[in-house]
Amino acid sequence: MLILPVNPAYKDSKEDAPVDIGGQTPIEKRNALDDLNLAAECVYHFAKTGELSPALKWEKAPWLE
Repeated sequence: MLILPVNPAYKDSKEDAPVDIGGQTPIEKRNALDDLNLAAECVYHFAKTGELSPALKWEKAPWLE
């Protein structure tokens, strides 16, 4: 199962996020984190607890449903 974060700034967007690094798979803006501090907080929380951060809403990857 693939779980993706929901970026609250783009929660209703269906637009692809801009690719800033070559070789990325396209992903919608709603599932791309543009706040690096929040991304780091989520990684830290997962490393510490083994669970997804409660700071964000999470959803299954829509292409796997």
